[in-house]
Amino acid sequence: MKMLNYLARLSGLALLLSTAACGVEDQADEAGPRLSVDKSQVEITRNGQLSTGSDATILVVANKGYEILSDQSWLSVNKPTGEGYQWVTIKAESNDTEAPRTGNLTVRSHHLVENIKVTQTLAELDLARVFYAESFDWAIPIAKPGSDPVAAGAGNSNRWNIYSDDKGKEAWTANSKLTDWNPERKSINLYMHYIHFNSNSNFDTGVILPAIDAEGNVNARLSFDTCADGGGNGDTVPVVVEIIEGPGTIATTGKPISDAMIPTERWTWNPMEVNLIGISSETKISIHTNGEGANKYCRWFLDNIQLKEVPTN
Repeated sequence: MKMLNYLARLSGLALLLSTAACGVEDQADEAGPRLSVDKSQVEITRNGQLSTGSDATILVVANKGYEILSDQSWLSVNKPTGEGYQWVTIKAESNDTEAPRTGNLTVRSHHLVENIKVTQTLAELDLARVFYAESFDWAIPIAKPGSDPVAAGAGNSNRWNIYSDDKGKEAWTANSKLTDWNPERKSINLYMHYIHFNSNSNFDTGVILPAIDAEGNVNARLSFDTCADGGGNGDTVPVVVEIIEGPGTIATTGKPISDAMIPTERWTWNPMEVNLIGISSETKISIHTNGEGANKYCRWFLDNIQLKEVPTN
């Protein structure tokens, strides 16, 4: 989950925002070096990957170039040097010892230094398939200054609309496999590392996930984070998961649609999950609000979508 060591990450992202405002590619002689990384701690499994089966990565932002040094022979990265915005993959040999081990990556840019603690456990890789995962981290390099209202605890309009803003449109087309559940409204916006739905006229919004790559029918768990937008106590945001096409049901209801889940913690990510039974490559799954026209203001944020197989016993 992206909330790992969130306070440390916010510090890095604050510096990243100032970098974006000044232009990370600025090579003028008078421009001083700037350095930011998006994580200070990473935990990996015995085989060197995250528990989800994906590679562990860090985002390094260095306008004057960087180098990464490791204090352990078993720990390295795929891009030990670079410049600008760089996604760097952490590489680790298999942990064949009898205990967890720790290594440190030191990121340097001139006189600036950032440290990343990497802990490799004895946990085995979770072999359950991840059919789909989306963290929206690809939006970080184009983010406008101050475009993390959830972390700031206050709304703002420093965002890119994926329909009307060229940067938002290009980033969404190039990186996202989601489709708009209510495209007529053109209400999806990009913030720092999540998306936002601007519904303020009695309509509902959401996204549709891409088809899964699976033979036959499988069971899966869909998890994601939500946060309500709006003034005062926030908008009422009744979020549902719905199978809008193809086979499958929601485990708790036995129907194609879940019960409504309402984010209640103000300016805090609210984790949600739904188990799906008997879905296939023909199934279309949506995450959307279901106010049925009763909520004039139904603005909300969405992040960290993951659809993962639940093996049957």
